[in-house]
Amino acid sequence: MANDSTGKPDLSSVATSDMLARVGRAADGAQLSIGDLADGLGERSFGLLLLVLALFAWIPVLPPGVPSIFGFAIVLLAGQLIAGRTSPWLPGWIRRRGVKRASFVALIERAGPYLKRVERVTRPRLRFMTGAAAERAIAVYIVLLALLICIPLPMTNAFPALAVAVLAVAFIQQDGLLAMVGITMGLAAVAIMIAFWGGAYLGIVWAVERGTIGP
Repeated sequence: MANDSTGKPDLSSVATSDMLARVGRAADGAQLSIGDLADGLGERSFGLLLLVLALFAWIPVLPPGVPSIFGFAIVLLAGQLIAGRTSPWLPGWIRRRGVKRASFVALIERAGPYLKRVERVTRPRLRFMTGAAAERAIAVYIVLLALLICIPLPMTNAFPALAVAVLAVAFIQQDGLLAMVGITMGLAAVAIMIAFWGGAYLGIVWAVERGTIGP
């Protein structure tokens, strides 16, 4: 593989799916931190880090509260996009957080084939949806989705995280049509959450009124 001017491997032509798999395999130790990923990806793209953090947050078996950390990191990155930063930054306490390396590798192995299919069908198009102004507007939308991820309740992380992952791929591939898909998925995620928790609330109210639960 060719090297760039700094002597590091040039990863600009490496597919996102291959890069994520390579970073997971190359990590030392049993724990894979956000900092390891940021360094492994070269911090060359907000989209790549947003994708990785969204995949972290999407893992359904994370301990309670852990998705909130990834959600907060996504808020920070999206906030930097809104502010017009050209390179991402994360504080040390977030860089030290992570998941088991084996869990991440397994996740990438499961998601890899789907991501490769997305890479094959996506391309730069509808550039008005991925330009600077649109990117900032979508970043605001990502902040709202990330705040949902931060809520420490069931059904609040998986669907918003998946929408953020799709929007991140749209950033990477400069695909405005995929960005529209991600926005639609985010709206669907909100609708699913409202339906789930609204149904749960109405169910509790009905049970209380019927005397099934309560004093």
